[in-house]
Amino acid sequence: MRATAAAALLLLAVTAPAPAEEPAPRPVDALVAELGSKFGKNREQAARELGLHGAAAKAAVPALVAALKDAYAPTRAAAAIALRRIDLSETAGVPVLVAATVEGEDAARLEAVEALAAYPPEVPGVVDALMRLVRSKALGPVALERLRALGPATLPGVKSVLRKGEPDEVWRVWPVVEHLGLDCVPDLLPLLESPDRKTRATAAEHLAKGLQSKYPPPLPMAIEALREGTKSPDSAIEAFAGQGAAGVPALMGILASTESRWSRLQAVRALERVGAEARPAGRLLRGLTISVDREVREAALSALWKADPDAMKSPVRPLDPPPAWMAARAAKDRAKGLRRGVEVEDSLSAALDWLAAHQDPGGRWSCDGFGRRCAGKRCDGRGQAYFDEGATALAVLAFLGAGETHADGRRAEVVRRGLEALVAAQEPDGRVGGRGREGGHWIFNHAAATLALVEAAAATGDSELRRVARGAVHFVIACQNPYMAWRYGVRPQDNDTAVTGWATLALGVARGAGFEVPPECFEGAKTWMDKITEPEHGRAGYTARSVGMAHYEGAVPVDPAKVEGMTALAVVTRLLAGADREDEFVAKGQDLVAKSPPLSDPREQAVDFHYWHFGSLALRGQVSDRKRSTAQAAWQAAAVGAILESQRLDRAEHRFGSWDPVDPWSFAGGRVYATAIHALTLQTPWRYPKEWFTGR
Repeated sequence: MRATAAAALLLLAVTAPAPAEEPAPRPVDALVAELGSKFGKNREQAARELGLHGAAAKAAVPALVAALKDAYAPTRAAAAIALRRIDLSETAGVPVLVAATVEGEDAARLEAVEALAAYPPEVPGVVDALMRLVRSKALGPVALERLRALGPATLPGVKSVLRKGEPDEVWRVWPVVEHLGLDCVPDLLPLLESPDRKTRATAAEHLAKGLQSKYPPPLPMAIEALREGTKSPDSAIEAFAGQGAAGVPALMGILASTESRWSRLQAVRALERVGAEARPAGRLLRGLTISVDREVREAALSALWKADPDAMKSPVRPLDPPPAWMAARAAKDRAKGLRRGVEVEDSLSAALDWLAAHQDPGGRWSCDGFGRRCAGKRCDGRGQAYFDEGATALAVLAFLGAGETHADGRRAEVVRRGLEALVAAQEPDGRVGGRGREGGHWIFNHAAATLALVEAAAATGDSELRRVARGAVHFVIACQNPYMAWRYGVRPQDNDTAVTGWATLALGVARGAGFEVPPECFEGAKTWMDKITEPEHGRAGYTARSVGMAHYEGAVPVDPAKVEGMTALAVVTRLLAGADREDEFVAKGQDLVAKSPPLSDPREQAVDFHYWHFGSLALRGQVSDRKRSTAQAAWQAAAVGAILESQRLDRAEHRFGSWDPVDPWSFAGGRVYATAIHALTLQTPWRYPKEWFTGR
């Protein structure tokens, strides 16, 4: 049986037709003549056949060079490929091949890449074109294989890309960098100071890999110990100290890329042991000298004095520069053009002075104990200690809105201590202000604290503070009900507009500061606002349509007909979720807010500081309709007027610069809350970009 099968296979092999041979190309002269055909397909075919002749078709080179300008793109590409096969010294076709790698079908592009890869690397454009294709799904493997085959010949091109430091271009060449290894190390070091976090992290990774072959065995093990967070750092630090300057690049990589406080701290201590030879790490260490983390800050100062004392004379240049929109906060003319702009600046200065004078030594603002800081007669207007972290966050936000940070400004120390108090209050899961609190109202503390941490991290580039802020942002996200919004606690299965407004504002600012926030968070918030908004008038409810905000025992009453607090929150949420100002419910909501301007007389039962703050954000942008625009401007003017007119301005009192806590929410936050939130409202014209509240 087996013999019969074998015989049958042999018979098939003998009788099977031979594969068809590719027809021989036509004579060179005939093909050169065909290049002049009026049909593009004929010209393309002639160029292809000339390439099959190889060096024997050298006489056709001038005609093929001329065909590089053919009106028919496939003819140009075929002529360039033919030139490569006939005479590699003729490089006129290289630009055409480069263009062909990005145009047309994948098969044609692949053919162009293979032709391009045959040229020597010194031909202008070859290496650059191949490097641009490394990340291409269809062409990348061929381009990368050729680049690796070229080896050190690609180094000048790679170094040029690394030195320019453009994140997108650098990203393309990482696979080549990995292959070149140690040769790229000098050009990777500057990328550790790139403003792009992804570039810094990848540069650090390649730096560690590239140095593996250079270092003696103990040092690679020490690098991994610090990068991975091994809890026995002493031997690793000793290994770095013993290598001196050789270990500095890897330590710089850890500082520039790690998300671990522990790894960062150990790397700083290792640089301190290296001493003066750690001078290249000066900028990274200088950035850590303003860290809100006291231990990291002091370690960085100690290391910097040994590595590069002169660096302390230079200003801090954060690796993560502040977002462009934050520049308006520190602008000297920020109030220029504003109605009552000079009064606003004077009012803010007095408010910040009052807040600074009433900060606890530990950094927080005590809602019920701020009076202990008074000289003479104590200020009245106590709140509840439950909300200390929230009040502390609002106070810090007031300083940040005035362009003062823990790294710069007349009151930098005040801001630093306030941030330290918030950091100290953070729990392992990221929440701030919930420790030892019954009920779920601590969510307001956390939302305000998230805002403060995010803004401070963005304003200064403080890497440790950014880590803390990221944890706070993640906890806000974790608290959201699936496909819906927020209320008290973690995924409580019910929702309300007040908590949702604060959570959305925190996430919106985090997104604007470069933190990752899933779009689903904003979609869920908008879904809730759709659910509790009356379609006819656009009025938003608290826990359902037509349900107003709950008022607590002992709180100052307000007339619901004069206050549109929930509607203002809904408008802000919709705008941050991507709606524009022409959106039906945004427009209706803004009109309702505009018809309910702030009134400073408590007898009017229309004093609601929380409403004034979110109302000022809801009406932040501009609308095309002149009548609506005028009404909204009048509301903003009324808010400024009500705030300025009610500020305590008797210098004989210790209350000078503050505001009396006379709204429905003052029972919780007291005078600290009242003063801080009024400062935020006065800062509305420059606090956040107008574009956030005019539609994306």
